[in-house]
Amino acid sequence: ASTEKIATVGAALQVFGPTHRFTTVLQGTRPLPQRSAIWQGLSQGAYGGAMVVVGGGDPSLRAAGLSSLLAPIQKAGVKSIHGGLWLDVSLLDSVRTAPGWKPEWLGTEVGPLSAFMYEENLSRTDSAYLNDPDTGNLSIINSWLKAHGVTVYGGLHVGRPVGTVQTL
Repeated sequence: ASTEKIATVGAALQVFGPTHRFTTVLQGTRPLPQRSAIWQGLSQGAYGGAMVVVGGGDPSLRAAGLSSLLAPIQKAGVKSIHGGLWLDVSLLDSVRTAPGWKPEWLGTEVGPLSAFMYEENLSRTDSAYLNDPDTGNLSIINSWLKAHGVTVYGGLHVGRPVGTVQTL
């Protein structure tokens, strides 16, 4: 596996270049409110669009990074999201393991692969999570929002909402 890392790094440098960073971004179908009394027909604190977390393949996302990612929601005074919470993992395919991985490694030495990896996808080891880390990670994002006073209406979705989205 160590020699495979050298080939992988070489290919990544060739394709992406030495300055590329894998980043996860927060997007939405509307701009964030500007802490006014009424915004687009909704009371202050209501976000009327869909909120989208776009996984960028960053394997190093931890609690502090998740807090930084979602901080604009708090700073805007958002208390409710009415278009649902979406996790876009379309950057990578749905294959969760790599050739050569031993079955006992999954959940112990390595987490399942995904475009959105929280805590290296090693925070849970149950079979549901190992087979579908995206749904579990979406719940982690929703739990963070709840803990910070934000309620999501419109459901939790793995995918991308229909319509135009912009980085927030």
